[in-house]
This record gives sequence, structure tokens and C-alpha cells, in this order.
Amino acid sequence: MKKISKVIGLFMLVPVIILLLFAGNVLANNEDENEDQKVPFDEFYVYYENEDGNMVKADYVEAIEAATGEAPRSEDLYLAIVDGVRSALANARDVWVEVLDDDEKKEIDYGAAFEDDEKLADVISDWDDYKEDYKRTIDEDDIDLVLAIKDGEARELPYGDQPWVEEVKVIYSDFLNEWCVEVLFDFNEDPFKKHNIDNWDDFDLEKDSNNILINGRFDVEVEDEDTGEKKEMSRSIEEDEIIEKATIDDNKLRVFIKDKDYYTPDVKEVELVVGKRDIKVTIAGTEYSYYDGVE
Repeated sequence: MKKISKVIGLFMLVPVIILLLFAGNVLANNEDENEDQKVPFDEFYVYYENEDGNMVKADYVEAIEAATGEAPRSEDLYLAIVDGVRSALANARDVWVEVLDDDEKKEIDYGAAFEDDEKLADVISDWDDYKEDYKRTIDEDDIDLVLAIKDGEARELPYGDQPWVEEVKVIYSDFLNEWCVEVLFDFNEDPFKKHNIDNWDDFDLEKDSNNILINGRFDVEVEDEDTGEKKEMSRSIEEDEIIEKATIDDNKLRVFIKDKDYYTPDVKEVELVVGKRDIKVTIAGTEYSYYDGVE
């Protein structure tokens, strides 16, 4: 995922929040208390083995932001992670945690730490002391499913990253005051045959560019005009902000996006975040995305 401006890091508001994952439903009885809470890591993934023996990947940062961010809030993903981890620990199945902490990736066998009555917060903060016992190398090949919201509910979905999406870049033009999302596709035969898509050769990037949906989010720092207090907010790209699409050769799409809040006086910093998971492609009437994988 490409981030353009180095704006605000994730808040170090509540270090104890990393313990919430295994503490049950402690969210959202009081919305004010949970306002704008962030996991204090750029990345925080949880992996648990389900009852069928499949390893499920879940994005804990996304779950906390959905549960504590701007309305409409939803605890569904957070609660599904808690349920999955609890079931795995109760039945002595694998549970792993992966965090990016000050540019250091820490891959932790939380199931083993749990068995030894070690706190996850301690293992993360004192990693040098614990990694000999609890380091776990996590490989993409270990992952069978991804936990995500689909049709309004948390579901374990096939894991895949759209092999035809080769690269996503986010470019900011200070001349235009606009963002450009550039998607490089790989429309060769192998990825499509691998996933049993028979009509791949019917897809033409230039002709079918309207069948490519660009999601993503604006991370915005807002300053209260009266108090001067700064606050982090996020919102999705809106349809009327996409002002032009263009294709280059037969494998590159550029989408220009104009943030309609850019000139709002209280907005101090803006960052557009778009990754592979935000690209949805409709081929032969079926929509494919990072979360859904392909069936």
C-alpha cells in the first residue's frame, strides 16, 4: 500500500487497547470514551485456526477503526475476531499475531504465549526478551481465509489478492491539487486460468474501465478553529470526486480524484490511501476483489 504524505501516525492513545482483543466485548457502551481510538501500530493482523483447520487472517486495525470511528460504527468485525480467537484458544488451535512496531515486524505465536500465561502487551513491548520463545514465521501460503464484512456480516472468505492487479500507486499533483491512482494490471492468461475465469479474454481495459471500482480512504487532520485542537478523521472516496479515468497501453489505468474538502479551512493535512484491496474488477458479470478472492 502506498501512502503519499507522511502525516499523522496512529495515536498512542491507549496502549492497553491491544489487550482488548482477548477481553471480550468491551467496546461501545460509551461512545464518547471510544471516540477516535486507534491501535498504536501501523499494522496489526490476527491469525486463528478455525474448527475446519483453516488459518483465517483478520485486520485488527480495521476492526477497531470500524468499531470506534465515525458513525455508522460497527463492532461486527471486532466481535468476530474475538469469537474466532476465543474458540481457537479454547480448543488449543493456533493463534498468531503480526504487528508492525516502529518499522519492525513482530510475528508472534500468541497461542504459545497464552499457554505460558504471558501477556500479549508484554511480548510486543519487550520483544527482544520474548522472541526466542514466541517468534513465528508467517507465510502467505499459510493463510486459507480472510475475515471480512460481506453483505453486512462478518464472514470467512476465500483469501486472494487478485493476481491480475500487479501494482497500485498513489500520486499527488501539487499543480492540479488532485490525486492520481494508477493501477497496473497483468492481463495475461495464467492468473485467469488459475482461478477458472473462462471469459478473461472478453475484458478490455479501455472499453471496460467503468467496470473497475476504486475504493480507498482519505485520512484527514482537522483543526478546531476555536480550540486549535487537532483531530484525525477518515472517510471514503465519494463517487463525485472521481473526475477522470484514462488508460495507458492495454494494462494501466489512471484515475484522477479531487478531494472536495481539500480547501476547507480547518483541514490541515490530507492523505489518500489506496491498496490492492481497494480495487474491484467486474469480469463477465462477476465482481472480484481482494477480500472476496475468487471462487
